[in-house]
Amino acid sequence: MMLCELCGRETKKLTTVLVEGTTMEVCEGCAGYGKILTEPVKKETPVKSSPRKYQERDIFEGMDTVLVPNWAKKIKNTREKKGLTREQLGAAIGQRTITISHLENGELHPTDEMAKKIERELNIVLLEKITSTQKTTNTTTGGERTIGDLLGHENNQT
Repeated sequence: MMLCELCGRETKKLTTVLVEGTTMEVCEGCAGYGKILTEPVKKETPVKSSPRKYQERDIFEGMDTVLVPNWAKKIKNTREKKGLTREQLGAAIGQRTITISHLENGELHPTDEMAKKIERELNIVLLEKITSTQKTTNTTTGGERTIGDLLGHENNQT
């Protein structure tokens, strides 16, 4: 016994019909809900697509600035010193009050464009140029630095 795909009834014979654009195997009672197909429906073969070739690129290539430490507190303290409300600062730089609130709480990092607008409005520095970094070595072993070196831990030898 086979099941009708439309009503779920068990039947000995199913008919292939097209119901609202979908090909279904249905019982005789449900066959009236669609167009009876006399020849089997050809299944579409998937179109083969060539794999896309992606160019590798350094996503940090164009980044030459970074936010200064304590940027959120700096925004809030300077805004308050200038006697501006969040609403006033937001209106001046084209942002909503809630965005200013999230910035001051450190919940949202400003885009470079937004940081530059805040810098102009509050006359502060939020973005600083990234200087080149030098590879440091482990002072005790002469090898590369470890997390322990950064945390200031001594080598524990037993």
